[in-house]
Amino acid sequence: MGGGERTGIMDRDKGSFGFIRQDQWEDDMFVMPAACTAFGGVLPPLKSRVKYFVVADPKTGRPRADDVKPIVANGVPLHTGTMNRGRGRFGFIRQDIGGEDMFVMPASCSAFGGCLPPAGTRVAFRVVPDEKTGLPRAEDVQPAEVPTVTSPLVPCAGGGLAAHSVHTAALPALPALVAPAMPRLAAENCHYGIFERDR
Repeated sequence: MGGGERTGIMDRDKGSFGFIRQDQWEDDMFVMPAACTAFGGVLPPLKSRVKYFVVADPKTGRPRADDVKPIVANGVPLHTGTMNRGRGRFGFIRQDIGGEDMFVMPASCSAFGGCLPPAGTRVAFRVVPDEKTGLPRAEDVQPAEVPTVTSPLVPCAGGGLAAHSVHTAALPALPALVAPAMPRLAAENCHYGIFERDR
């Protein structure tokens, strides 16, 4: 098993066991309450973002999640989704948990150089109420995966640079890991110039 720490969303609770929908793996991962000590020895609430290791169950030999913990940033649980579309000075993230697309502005995307991420980019973010409208919006938007290979940087429409064609490997979406990996070439009021609807 092994392979390092994985991330996913608590998807189904069957009482004495449950399943985690994995971010980068095909099959849902079996989990038992005993593996969730960070949640008080009970299964995490449905739709919770979690990180965990995969081990072989000593009885069945089948893979299961172990050492299941919440994913947080500054004490606040992280949400994940896919950048869906951008409209100049704002955009929308399609949330993994479903529901309405989450509103996002370039100023909340410092990990992307102050630009909205390209459509299709996997992101992690906090949800906060907007100071002016009171409506929810994404904050501290960061890559949900750490880039390993990038193509040359190209200019943003409003200044600054952005990377295209980013190849990624699944890792926990934590600021300490992802912030150094992305170019922090911020430009005031920078927004990405080309967007396409997610396929």
